[in-house]
Amino acid sequence: MDVLLEGGTRWCISGPPQCGKTSILFDIAVQMAAHHGNRVCFITQKQIQELPVLTNRAPPITNSILTNIELQYFNTAEQLTTWCSGVHLQPSPHPTLVIVDNYDQYFNSKDTAMMAQLCALLVDATHYISGTMKEASCTCVVSVDSQDNQNTNKMSLLQRWFPNTLHVSSSDQQDCYKIMSSSRTLLYKPTPTSIQILPSK
Repeated sequence: MDVLLEGGTRWCISGPPQCGKTSILFDIAVQMAAHHGNRVCFITQKQIQELPVLTNRAPPITNSILTNIELQYFNTAEQLTTWCSGVHLQPSPHPTLVIVDNYDQYFNSKDTAMMAQLCALLVDATHYISGTMKEASCTCVVSVDSQDNQNTNKMSLLQRWFPNTLHVSSSDQQDCYKIMSSSRTLLYKPTPTSIQILPSK
């Protein structure tokens, strides 16, 4: 998952509900904040009452790490639109990683015009942030539920703005999932205390 930390890239993580997508996203946020000391903006609809479980490769969470992760709770597309449109008014330092959890919950899958507008605004916002940085670029990662990904037109539209995709699906091994990119497959098992990254065969 280190490829998700590369500056200036845009990723979409798709997978079924309850497969650990939020935990994977928060794990990425922690790694960016811990290893790179950069700020992260984590956008979600659901209030995070306690920290999501992380992978067994995640660094220990400290107060300094959490300070660099800004949680934004937006319940509607209008709130997300307002944030994207107002990025240029936000004080520095800007985040080097913007994450939107359950991105597809912000629009009706049949309303392609709204989806296109949100995608364009989000990408434009990260482009603006990248332009303000001297030695870094802003990465953007969103997650969507794969049960709603049967709409080929919707996924095709999403991939125009988020050309890099990670797919999460069930594995042949019990209670395990596999996350696949174009070049690699990673096997993991969610548990109550962590997401166990399993050795590659």
